Amino acid sequence: MQSQRHKNHTQEHNFATQEITFDDRGTVTESDDILFDTASVGAASLFKKIPFIESLAQELKSLTAGDELLFERVEVSVPDCLLGIYDYKFTKSGDNILWTITDKTEIYNAEKTAQQKEQEKHLF
Repeated sequence: MQSQRHKNHTQEHNFATQEITFDDRGTVTESDDILFDTASVGAASLFKKIPFIESLAQELKSLTAGDELLFERVEVSVPDCLLGIYDYKFTKSGDNILWTITDKTEIYNAEKTAQQKEQEKHLF
């Protein structure tokens, strides 16, 4: 489902990024499939396939032009799909919703390790 618009937008600030466009029924209309293959979703609604998206369905459907929802540090563990820590951004794009997924697993894990080391210093 790769489009010309998405071909050159594969990284944001050196983080792997995927853009998925879907309609108000949750049907994927475009994706660059950088992080995961949306073909696995098929004709099914993202609202039915991904519990996190389902929990936001009403809020996403009510977005208007210029609205943006940002969720940082979303830990995902879906085998054969997404494993890691991601930032999710949802933006209204015409009649559709643009979901930008940014893989920040490496940096968030590094921060977590540094915080743990700092806390361990205070314990001993």
